[in-house]
Amino acid sequence: MPVQSVEYSPRGSTLAVFDGDAVRLWDTAEHKLTYRLVGNHWNVRTLAFSPDGTQVATTSSDGVVYLWKTPAS
Repeated sequence: MPVQSVEYSPRGSTLAVFDGDAVRLWDTAEHKLTYRLVGNHWNVRTLAFSPDGTQVATTSSDGVVYLWKTPAS
């Protein structure tokens, strides 16, 4: 599935990618998947990290906003 949304964490150490299946968090230094956010949230349009990198907010085409807890970036 093609990538639909991408966002860097505030420090640039993590890249969040939504590909239609899940939001995947990638370690930018190690170039590997570190975390996968899975839930009942489809058609993600945008995503953004909180200023401290411990949460990701996602919005969907149905107008729902989800807040996801993440490992600190």
